[in-house]
Amino acid sequence: MRFNPLVWLYEFIFPSCCCICGNPTDAELICSDCLNDIRFIYPPVCKKCGRPVNDTDEICDTCKENPLDIIAIRSVAMHTGVVRRLIHELKYNNKRKLAQICAEFMSRILEEDARLKACDSIVPVPLSRTRLRERGYNQAELIANHIAKITEKNLLNVLKRIKHTQAQANLSRKERIENVREAFVADNKVNGLRIIVIDDVFTTGSTLNECAKALYKKGAKEVYGLTFASAI
Repeated sequence: MRFNPLVWLYEFIFPSCCCICGNPTDAELICSDCLNDIRFIYPPVCKKCGRPVNDTDEICDTCKENPLDIIAIRSVAMHTGVVRRLIHELKYNNKRKLAQICAEFMSRILEEDARLKACDSIVPVPLSRTRLRERGYNQAELIANHIAKITEKNLLNVLKRIKHTQAQANLSRKERIENVREAFVADNKVNGLRIIVIDDVFTTGSTLNECAKALYKKGAKEVYGLTFASAI
């Protein structure tokens, strides 16, 4: 590659640094130290929510006590430490490039899980107009766009949030369920499709589940969830 003095000058003035901790990197978005601190989720996992379980358990106690309409949810890592900071930077500090990192890891899960790989399309969880106006972008849609390019799955923006809901972060399980109840509608394009709903974080599953209900009402055949992070 020919030497480009403008590129050299730019990199000298603005050296590459980790989007999480700020340490210098060799053009990577996340440094090796931060990557090594990610708590990835490995089998065995609950067949419903995708969280770690004992070897003898197929479905965790939480899923048995609180059954979901969505068929299954898979996540890349636990929502702690580096992952929590990554999601925060992506959502609230305009670090949109981090959506690509999330998508790369999530695409691996998609390709490795036979149920997800067999799906026709991916659908991002929508934001309300108010929150989209405040933030300027939908992090779930950014992630979904990258996943669509990596996996060559169809990207469908067929969900609409029809009521402005409270931020879910500080709500109890019961409050989360009530907060997003009937918050979404889907259009008829989903009839007969196997769909993966994309979001950044899975906590109780209430948001993903309400999205699944809306998609089922319009004739979706199967609905799964895929997120980057899963809360403990």
